[in-house]
Amino acid sequence: MTGSWSTTETSPASTSAHYPFTDPRCIGVPLPGVTVKLVPTERDTFEIRVRGRT
Repeated sequence: MTGSWSTTETSPASTSAHYPFTDPRCIGVPLPGVTVKLVPTERDTFEIRVRGRT
């Protein structure tokens, strides 16, 4: 089983967890050609910014 994360604006997947994990917050690693940046917010959380090939 794999887990993946993305937004409708990017593609079916931006990251993939193709290894065993138990933490449901795991989003995996970026797929080839994708850059992921975690940016702190004012609420002590993180915003995930995704960039792909242009």
